[in-house]
Amino acid sequence: MTEFEDRFSQINIGKSPTRRKKAYPQHLYPTPTRDSEPHRRTPQSTLPPTPQLSNPPHTPSRAISNELKSKSTINHQDHRIISYPMSEQQGSKKQFQFSFMRETWSSQQKKNIGPLTNTTNNPLTMSKPVVPTRKRSEQRKSSQTSRPRRLASNTVPIKLQLSQATNILSDFEISSPTKPKTKYHHPNAASPIKLPTATHFNPPTRTASNSSDNVFNRLYPKHEQEAPPRTIKRTRPKISNIPELYNILSRKQPDLFKCEDPPVLNSPIPVDQVPMNSLNIYERGEIIRKSELYYVPTECRTIDVKNSANNFGFDDNKGHYIIIPQDHINYRFQILDTLGNGSFGNVILAKDHKLNSTVAVKVINNNLNWSLQAVSEIKLLKLLNEKESNENILRYITHFNFRSHMCIATELLSLNLYTLLELTNFQGLSIDIIKIFTKQILNGIQYLHKYNIIHCDIKPENIMIKLPSTPNSTDISIKLIDFGSACYTNETSFTYIQSRFYRAPEVILGSNYNEKIDIWSFGCVITELFMGSPLFPGKSEIEQVGLILELLGSPKSGTILRMRRHLTRSHGDNHYLENSLSIPNEKQLKRTLLFKIFDINGKLNLQLVNSISAATGIKRQFKVNSRGLDIVMGLNKPGMTMSPYNKSTLLRFLGKIFIWDPIERAGASELLQEPFLL
Repeated sequence: MTEFEDRFSQINIGKSPTRRKKAYPQHLYPTPTRDSEPHRRTPQSTLPPTPQLSNPPHTPSRAISNELKSKSTINHQDHRIISYPMSEQQGSKKQFQFSFMRETWSSQQKKNIGPLTNTTNNPLTMSKPVVPTRKRSEQRKSSQTSRPRRLASNTVPIKLQLSQATNILSDFEISSPTKPKTKYHHPNAASPIKLPTATHFNPPTRTASNSSDNVFNRLYPKHEQEAPPRTIKRTRPKISNIPELYNILSRKQPDLFKCEDPPVLNSPIPVDQVPMNSLNIYERGEIIRKSELYYVPTECRTIDVKNSANNFGFDDNKGHYIIIPQDHINYRFQILDTLGNGSFGNVILAKDHKLNSTVAVKVINNNLNWSLQAVSEIKLLKLLNEKESNENILRYITHFNFRSHMCIATELLSLNLYTLLELTNFQGLSIDIIKIFTKQILNGIQYLHKYNIIHCDIKPENIMIKLPSTPNSTDISIKLIDFGSACYTNETSFTYIQSRFYRAPEVILGSNYNEKIDIWSFGCVITELFMGSPLFPGKSEIEQVGLILELLGSPKSGTILRMRRHLTRSHGDNHYLENSLSIPNEKQLKRTLLFKIFDINGKLNLQLVNSISAATGIKRQFKVNSRGLDIVMGLNKPGMTMSPYNKSTLLRFLGKIFIWDPIERAGASELLQEPFLL
């Protein structure tokens, strides 16, 4: 024992080794051969070998003791006793990987009995050691380059080694990964020496009081106090009914509710009674060509006859008509205010002096393309208003050309649905209000589809409300507006239509489309009215596809293949329009998402979708079918006051709208018969 104590006294206390190197007996190290590199020999120690750990790691070269092999294969041919140095780190990981669990009788035996026990005589035997298998090529190589190695002649029997090791280890309580660290006082040392141990997690000492606790309390004894209760975020209450909605709107903008006099037809002003001094030279020439005059401004408008680039001073640099309050439009409409503007032009609040009513005048941009689109809108409006009256379609009054600008006069409405959400702080509407809005919007869409007209741009900004004259009323009228992008079902030649948040998947993919794209946009609108925020707020088309994939899953392969076939066939039929800007060529067809993100069999390539989205600056990785419609809409959140019947019928209603295949998507007539609206 003197040599053993001297070795421990030489340990450097200043260092804290993370791994303790075992001192194995001399006979366990193989003798060097002529072909192999000489092994480093360690001085022979009087300390008996430490019990080895179970499940040794695989090493490419190992020597099996002939003596032990002959003894083990007599009664147990399946047991192979391997006598070679084993890695302490790997063995400790295997032995103590479940050290946080409760100790059992078998786990205690694993810590006290090593794998070198004789299975025939020792009743406290472990499970038979697992010998790592090697590949055939590795075995063939080792058999050719290595020789069988024998143990030294002074080999100590296994039972004697274990007994000696047990007696010595019982005299010194050495720190282990499963016990608290203790200090060993050397008799010749002035201060206690701390033995180096393996860097493993040391669980707390278990007693009878905490042996039945869960794993978390045993691993983290400091966190015994309970965590504070988690605050549940409740949803904001929805606007329950129409009177509550009108009350909010009247507080925000009282002028939305105003009483209008019934229209009265006024007589035109004679030309000889018009004061010519208040007009410029350009306007004097206009009056001569006008057959009827109803309003003439008292102040003269400044123009630049030499500036023909900006329409003689009537337009700005972008081609928009310069709006001046109290000025006239076509000597009939008095400009009161500007309701809105955009790339199409301006919308003016004006007084119609012919009918003595307030109307909205849409002044189109002085551009050929916008003018042609305005002509198409005028034709559709006249058709929809002449066939039969529909209360959910914008009422057309008249149209004319004024100073190179196409103008459309329509009835005046109060506000659009986006402004409604904005005035209500995007709080969202209740199911009762949603049902009223849904019926009227669907009624207008059904009327359009009856005459084979596709709106192509249904969104909250293009759906307006006509409010009553007083907020105490419960009447409400919803109307579809802006038919500038509308077309007939047999004239679907535009590829870039619909606003992105409300764009149907067949339009995003670049496939052919029909009137079902209006149904998809309608579904996005009513969910936004309920939630207060868009359902698919994609910043790009690829992100829009990813959001749809998360909610609806991947489309069927047959749907994609059919879309490709129909698109290719329609492109072949329109080969004579190959140079047209509205018809894509064959190369442009292959660049569409319909051919790009699906393989030849029509199956989705999700990895490509995520890579394209990452290339466009989107950090989010999309997962198919990772969201549910009820979760996104918050139907299960605390504070959601909705009956189970309304919830189930709403999900069924939306389930017939949000479908990849437009053939399977329900139409307006079918949706009006759903239980949600009955």
